[in-house]
Amino acid sequence: MKQLKGIALGTFPFANVFGKIDEHTASQILRQYIEYGGEFIHVSLVYNNGAVEELLGKELKKYPRDSYKIMACCGWSMNNGVTKLSGKKEDVEACCNGALQRLGLDHLDVLMSHAPDSQTPFEETIDAMDRLKRAGKCSELCVSNVSLEMLKRYNYSGAVNYIQNRFSLLNQSLSKELIDYCTGNDIKITTYQTVERGLLSDRVIKGLDFTATDLRAKKPEFAESIQSEIGKWISKEIKPIANDEGVPVLSLVLRWTLQNQPINAILCGISKPAYFSDYLSVAKDMLSTETIARINQAYDKFSSYIEEKYQKSIRAFMGLA
Repeated sequence: MKQLKGIALGTFPFANVFGKIDEHTASQILRQYIEYGGEFIHVSLVYNNGAVEELLGKELKKYPRDSYKIMACCGWSMNNGVTKLSGKKEDVEACCNGALQRLGLDHLDVLMSHAPDSQTPFEETIDAMDRLKRAGKCSELCVSNVSLEMLKRYNYSGAVNYIQNRFSLLNQSLSKELIDYCTGNDIKITTYQTVERGLLSDRVIKGLDFTATDLRAKKPEFAESIQSEIGKWISKEIKPIANDEGVPVLSLVLRWTLQNQPINAILCGISKPAYFSDYLSVAKDMLSTETIARINQAYDKFSSYIEEKYQKSIRAFMGLA
């Protein structure tokens, strides 16, 4: 059995957005991830303007091609080192070809449109992606950060194989209608920021402290007042459930995510080899229906508390709505 079944490796941390990760550490993380049989490795041009793709390309030469899967992004243009969102045909093609060159590969397992470009018809973007698929440059197609209406336009010809949206226990953003459409059209769902970059972990109980260069220091959901409320909730309501299951809070949250929704894989930005211990228990045991109900009840309780105290939903309270 895959030890990291359902876990995709996010390489955004390799761009040093949360703290410095040297090449040796990145190499260790990649090696362990491949050895543990994870779902796929995700990378994008905007991760340090292609430097992370180049780093991966150097490291992946050490492994057989069938030992890993790559999801790389299109949907960007680059001029003079500056990236700009673009779903135009020529930019989709250039982005895919550039990723292949930097990664040192002849095909991608999944080509993903990183974000919708409202200035370009979605049909143009997916048609360009589909042509690359038919040319053998990728095997499957994914669109990210989509509403149901956007997805229907992208999938007008049935070309979409995956979506990737932000979702977590605190940010329950997948509507029933979106899930039903994906299920009915054989579209797999992947999620990102599912542990909210540490907010849904044991570490938030004592508070997360960041340097000025850490990306999270500028994000609204990491404000001290918001962290405090989430930390108290984790400590009082979620930590006891995790203790009963014998796992860290992060592992419990990931299990809940994989079981409570029809989600194929969760994108996790692993920044230290030591953190793998939190992920390795995810695929071992299924949560009981009673445990899932306890987690859902804990969420409902927190939702009611935030609504009553702040007159906001949890998502709005975190600055995500």
